Amino acid sequence: LYRIWQEPVSGKTYTEEISGELTVPALHKATRSVSAAADPYFSDIDSSLPRYGRGKLAEMDKADVLLDLYDKMVSAAMTSSTEYLYFLNNVVLHYDEIRLVYNAFSGDYPEIFWTRGVSGMYSSSSESCICASLSYNDYANDLAAKKAAFNAAADAIMQDLPSGSDYQKELYLHDALVNRITYSYEMAQEQNAYTAIVEGKAVCAGYAHAFQYLLMRAGIESYYVTGTGNGENHAWNLVKIDGQWYFADITFDDPSGDQPSLFYAYFNITTAMLEEAHAIGGSPDNVPIERRTPTAAFYHTVNNSIVSSTGGDEQVKRVADVIRRYGYARLYVADADYNTNAVFQWYVKNISQIGKEVGGSAPCGSIQMSTCGRECSISYPGSIPQTVLGDVNDDNEVTAQDVQMLYSYLTGISTLTGVQQTAADVNKDGRLDVYDLQRLYEHVSGIRQLSAA
Repeated sequence: LYRIWQEPVSGKTYTEEISGELTVPALHKATRSVSAAADPYFSDIDSSLPRYGRGKLAEMDKADVLLDLYDKMVSAAMTSSTEYLYFLNNVVLHYDEIRLVYNAFSGDYPEIFWTRGVSGMYSSSSESCICASLSYNDYANDLAAKKAAFNAAADAIMQDLPSGSDYQKELYLHDALVNRITYSYEMAQEQNAYTAIVEGKAVCAGYAHAFQYLLMRAGIESYYVTGTGNGENHAWNLVKIDGQWYFADITFDDPSGDQPSLFYAYFNITTAMLEEAHAIGGSPDNVPIERRTPTAAFYHTVNNSIVSSTGGDEQVKRVADVIRRYGYARLYVADADYNTNAVFQWYVKNISQIGKEVGGSAPCGSIQMSTCGRECSISYPGSIPQTVLGDVNDDNEVTAQDVQMLYSYLTGISTLTGVQQTAADVNKDGRLDVYDLQRLYEHVSGIRQLSAA
């Protein structure tokens, strides 16, 4: 009897001869029941939320066999079982097929943080296996306590989840985790959501699993993707926002060293944008992942902060609006070679005009820049006047006239300046829509007050 497995950190495949025999059942058709009913730990994620990896397995050849094995892995992992998992109808699977199913399962279930890998069992000199078996990390030895700690830490993050759109929820979770986690090679052996959420330390796998888990608790579909980033083994996420899939890499968005602020360069990006620094791994590391092209939920599309080193007056106004929102300019460079230094020079050249649009002062002084991919964050050295939230017409009052002015803007009747748009974004999600109009109407009508600016 032989066992074949892949070492999870190095990725090397090993084979060893072990004692014992495998008795293959005459017929093995039953699919293990996958249910969270017996353990309330699994109830935090809505059971109706689709699991991306399982959906892709359902589209493949041998789908019935692969899905049967997937469900058996989920059920076995829930109880840390190491039993042999035989394949439907005694079908023989190559070890890479077993790995594909395991990676789909582990990429779908970030809440099962105690699995370590999968072995295939065969009784000949080939890698055609007749069953599989899961292995587990040290967390499985004290699982009840680890589950409790994991739930408590996750609950603390989720209690401040906003009640707005999926984009707003995703943005909150992105910021909460980037601010919480420190990248640490100490965690290279335990690449899971537990270290990131409970201990605040992780490598990329921990960032991605933690982000995925919290997104799924918020009802947002997500999947764990592996490949390379800047030439090194790496992991990130697929996230479904408003019916469209995007890539998100919160590890790359985590600032390092003395950089002052977190980044959004990799928040809901397309495949083409991803491929500038990443390469998606093929099978069996990932199930098929189609090219993604939507840009509507990309952070810098939402915040109108995509710029060029050759931008004109309209760009000056847009950058001024960004500064009014955040106190500095967080910009995404659209130049073909994303020359962030050229955009910095453009900013310095236009700082006086930008200051006029901001409505503040921009004296000579230290201007600093930090970068992440195509994103650059540039300090604004001048003072910035306070905007009264909801004061769309800029008369220092919030009245029905402001509601009318925002309505006119949303229906295409009139336009708003950058300052007015900042005041009109009453739910502070970076975009103007009917939700802002509803909140502003409720405030003017005395139903509920706006949050502080």
